[in-house]
Amino acid sequence: MATPAPRRMTLAEFVEWDDGTDTLYELIDGQVVAMAPAREAHGTIVANLVLAIGPQLQPPCRVVGNAGITRPESADSFYIADLAVTCDRPADQRFLLAEPRLIVEVLSLDRGARPRPQGRGVTVPPECAGNPVRVQRRETSRALAP
Repeated sequence: MATPAPRRMTLAEFVEWDDGTDTLYELIDGQVVAMAPAREAHGTIVANLVLAIGPQLQPPCRVVGNAGITRPESADSFYIADLAVTCDRPADQRFLLAEPRLIVEVLSLDRGARPRPQGRGVTVPPECAGNPVRVQRRETSRALAP
């Protein structure tokens, strides 16, 4: 049964809460925030990243889409990253990745981006990495062609 979001939630309350819809939510400083649907270009970028990163990983490492992540210093926030790499054993009922090795968030230039958690340097351990992946950052202000 759908229940309205309380004014503030803990992480434990948030992962148990269900509003009865397919809407994705994040918990930011205890506040429930609905996520806007991704645009086609966003989905294409994420899919291309999965195709580039996935084959480079050695089991048990794998790419997880719409990965639930938290920050160790923040007990009242839960973010959904576009993708993450984890080397933990898979768990069907887990809502969040305990120790993501890489977190990727694709940001749109034309949308008002809300503040995201600041990343730390990521080191992929040798047992997870196959061939190195080269990631090139490009910034552009032109619109994507159809």
